[in-house]
Amino acid sequence: MAQIIASDIVKPSSPTPNSSKTHKLSCLDQASPPVYLTLIFFYENHQAKQRQEISQRLKQSLSEALTIFYPLAGRIKQNSFVDCNDAGAEFVEVLIHTRLSQFTENPKIEELEQLVPAGFSPPTNNPILSVKTSYFDCGGVAIAVCFPHKIGDTSFFATFMNAWAAVSRGEASRITPPSFDLAVRFPPTEMLSSGGETRDEEVSFREGEGGEDQGTGSF
Repeated sequence: MAQIIASDIVKPSSPTPNSSKTHKLSCLDQASPPVYLTLIFFYENHQAKQRQEISQRLKQSLSEALTIFYPLAGRIKQNSFVDCNDAGAEFVEVLIHTRLSQFTENPKIEELEQLVPAGFSPPTNNPILSVKTSYFDCGGVAIAVCFPHKIGDTSFFATFMNAWAAVSRGEASRITPPSFDLAVRFPPTEMLSSGGETRDEEVSFREGEGGEDQGTGSF
């Protein structure tokens, strides 16, 4: 059973410029089904880092990454645009009173569900990006990240995760800022600017390196 120990909102380390405060959704984004992309990373923590150290490092690096990927810190409005108001991303931390190997050796959906962000509420006016960090009794860590498909596809997801990991490793200078111009090529339409939302979910998981931070997705 997961025990919540902290629930915070992580905001960008620097304010979003006024010229970038509104991120229009493209007609493709507007028509995107209400699917959330979710990815779980597992780390064995061979370096025996303390929970407080891991937490601080993740939140600080996420804050810096959100400055680059500023729409993820905003709020979706009327299925029409993202108000890039720096409202922040959800960051939840839990304790899992078992060993990490229980999840990685024979993963079961009902057990993995403990690791993903809860709520499953429509993205409108709610945090776009949700992160849940789970700490296991053995010292292992799982990091689950979730956001709506209408904000980005799996390629964008991978780009964001690589950027966040790069910031965490002190390699922010290597990040190429993303382009948020899809709405220019595929303008939004009023016909798709309203409507109800339900929530579905795609879940996949990766096992990260527990030693020195290196490689894609390594924190």
